Amino acid sequence: MRAARIAHTVLDLREPEEMAICALADSLWIPMGSVPEQIDSLPRAHPLVVLCHHGVRSGMVTALLREDGCDNARNLRGGIDAWARLVAPEMPRSDCIDLLWQVLMMQYLKGKEEFELECVSFSWKTTLLWQKPFAMHWHEQALR
Repeated sequence: MRAARIAHTVLDLREPEEMAICALADSLWIPMGSVPEQIDSLPRAHPLVVLCHHGVRSGMVTALLREDGCDNARNLRGGIDAWARLVAPEMPRSDCIDLLWQVLMMQYLKGKEEFELECVSFSWKTTLLWQKPFAMHWHEQALR
């Protein structure tokens, strides 16, 4: 759409810590938790491309938007991570977050009730606390 200059809006749902790593130029940033209160201000006349880190949160928000009548909402599958890998390999990526997601899925599939993961990568420390049923607490901090 960008290359073809088709009017569209990219809605980025990521948290401030994630946005600090990389972002798409000219995207509209509304953290996921703030979307319900902003839903009436979202464009409906042209495609609304919703993204997060891997496409999970954006998939949920896209479904919510469509239920609310935003038939123009589209999920960017794979999120900004897929964009960085496939379209803009020069874009910084959070390998730490990728690693945590992989470990999270392995622990979930093993049926773990609760666990905490920590990953330190370059200038970021990411901590993830998982508790069943699907309660995830995520914290990232810059190491300066």
